Amino acid sequence: MESGHSNLDLLCGDVNPSGKLPDTIARNYADYPSSDCFGNRDYNEYREDIFVGYRYFETFSKDKVLYPFGFGLSYTQFDMNLLRFEFDGDEVKCAVKVKNIGDKAGREVVQLYAQCPQCKMGKPMRVLVGFAKTGTLQPSQDEEIEITCNVYDFASYDDIGVTGNKHCYVLEQGNYKFFVGNSVRAEKVAGEFLIEQDRIIEKLNNVCAVKMPFQRFKAVTKDGETILATETVPTGSADMKERILKNMPSEIGYKGELGFTFEDLKSGKTYIDEFISQLTDKELEALTRGG
Repeated sequence: MESGHSNLDLLCGDVNPSGKLPDTIARNYADYPSSDCFGNRDYNEYREDIFVGYRYFETFSKDKVLYPFGFGLSYTQFDMNLLRFEFDGDEVKCAVKVKNIGDKAGREVVQLYAQCPQCKMGKPMRVLVGFAKTGTLQPSQDEEIEITCNVYDFASYDDIGVTGNKHCYVLEQGNYKFFVGNSVRAEKVAGEFLIEQDRIIEKLNNVCAVKMPFQRFKAVTKDGETILATETVPTGSADMKERILKNMPSEIGYKGELGFTFEDLKSGKTYIDEFISQLTDKELEALTRGG
């Protein structure tokens, strides 16, 4: 019942909004790539694959956007100056000085985006890899913000094996460029570096692949431009039940009340086998449903 007062405070400028859009607002519903393949009574095909939201629009259809991802209004203005950009092979660190150059107090959100090379795996033109929000800055006040991200945050998952590393997160060779700003439309270059050869970040197993193939989106380069293409989704035959039974833990007998808590487990005072052994079958079953 206080929403009217809150809206009035915002519209009159008594409070300065500092939120950012977590979605892309397109001009029309039909502009969203899922509009023609969502809502089927029997099943839905997730044709967008990794190209969901801003990843689709910034790569293939920027002109269809009314309000971009990360967009937000304010009663003041902010200036961002890059202080340093570092890459040590595992982490990216970006430091930015944010200054309130307007005449109202407010907060700003610094957003860091990666632009990965278009190699064998098609990639979005922008990937959000980190963000941070300032405190309330008075006019002429500034604050240093540091954003850190791991290589995993901008690696790509190869589910087909096109890089020769099937079911792995891979950093493909090429130039990686980073942009900083207050929305996905950030154009201020923060830094860049070259990966000279493909690098495996994590090896995984095929567990939940789809059973029925369909066409999914893929980015390809043609005549120097990134265009929308499609490819067939890889299917799998992994049996979830068989996998669970095969990897069942060894039998752990009930040892009675040992006094270990979840905090003990978290801190390393005890281990999972010992923690579980103090619980009855009824208590273990309750954990699966939060009872």
